[in-house]
Amino acid sequence: MSATLRLLIVSNIKGGVSRFTNELIYGLCRKGIEVEKVDLFRKSYGYSLNPALIPKILLGGFDVFHINFASPGLLTFLRKKVGKKPYVYTVHGVPNPQIEADQIYKVLYEIEDRLLPVVGKSANECLAISKYVAEELHRRCDVHASVIYPGIDATRYGYKEEWKDQIRGKLEIQDNETVFLFVGRLHRAKDPVTLLLAMKMFSSRTATPCKLLIIGSGELRNRLGFMVNLDENLKRNVIFMGEVPFNEVAKYYSASDALVLPSLIEGFGYVAIEAMSSPIPVIASTACACPEVVGDGGIFFNPGDPKELASKLMLLAGNSDLRKKLATRGLRRVKELFTADRMVDEYLAVYDRVVKR
Repeated sequence: MSATLRLLIVSNIKGGVSRFTNELIYGLCRKGIEVEKVDLFRKSYGYSLNPALIPKILLGGFDVFHINFASPGLLTFLRKKVGKKPYVYTVHGVPNPQIEADQIYKVLYEIEDRLLPVVGKSANECLAISKYVAEELHRRCDVHASVIYPGIDATRYGYKEEWKDQIRGKLEIQDNETVFLFVGRLHRAKDPVTLLLAMKMFSSRTATPCKLLIIGSGELRNRLGFMVNLDENLKRNVIFMGEVPFNEVAKYYSASDALVLPSLIEGFGYVAIEAMSSPIPVIASTACACPEVVGDGGIFFNPGDPKELASKLMLLAGNSDLRKKLATRGLRRVKELFTADRMVDEYLAVYDRVVKR
């Protein structure tokens, strides 16, 4: 792709899409590509459409558009027809409006669900972040998508003793305590409730000292807090960190012994490759893309099964050799499949193809 071409990426304020976009833009800029980002919503109003979105797409003078949602695809479709400007569509997951408790989110995901087949089929190239998402697109929408895995700059992670000491010292965690970590939205799709139920079982069955750190916020925060306050073991062993700045999260991986990914719905799972880069093992559900991403870098349990998850917590808590073995495999997996350089090169090839057509 010529460095003189201008690229606009439509992204989101936070979450996995934002994480993906920031890594991609950083890598593209390092290669001299002129790229801008516009968020779908504006930060100060949550659900309010970003007023810069429409003029950026229709009047911005960009040569290629890269969208991560179906809804702005109507605008890029118009530019394709009128201005002969190509667009690339990356699908991060098939919408599931039925799992949303917030009525506004239900409506937004309903819109995405209806637009996805139209936008996916009309895009110059449609891409998926995992084989699981690609298969779901084909099954539910008859949309064909190639797979490009998201990637990360693993140099931002890696184990650091000072990070471990800093976090454990701040939280008064003892050296002999096993630390499990959850990073994500406190939402039904991520299923932190099953994790707390498993932690309750784990704490009642063993004298192994442990802590569970929960990073994130969301609709289930009050329910989770209520569950913890009802149980003395949970109250003693569970620490809610709330939202943690992105540049601070890596420290919590160094302070932890394993990441728990209990998701019921997961198109990819950035936190899994962050953990494996750190490197720590992952305990993941077998739902959706989790096994595809984690591979031999972790162990698995049936989604929504707290009893089985509790047994996996006990397995890793009592076996430091297994934790090290899984961590080594996970780091190797990230280097082979999930690097930012590989992702950037593959997207550059896509942009080059759609421009030359």
